[in-house]
Amino acid sequence: MENWNHFRKDWQEYIQNVYKMVEKHSELAVLTGDPFHKKSYETLTKHLHELKTWIKHKENLTNKANESKIKEGEKAI
Repeated sequence: MENWNHFRKDWQEYIQNVYKMVEKHSELAVLTGDPFHKKSYETLTKHLHELKTWIKHKENLTNKANESKIKEGEKAI
């Protein structure tokens, strides 16, 4: 398994759980009009976007580090 994929996999279950909370707060915000659910929906959605951006950034760093390593038997030119 590649490092970037392992890194992403570590967060998958957490992201899925947060998505469930986003869906629930969205539903309750519409049904009840309660500002708590609207605010929770907005906060959790923002958190997911920030987390996924951070994960992609970490994956890019890992990919670049792996690409820059010289494979055994190759010569550096």
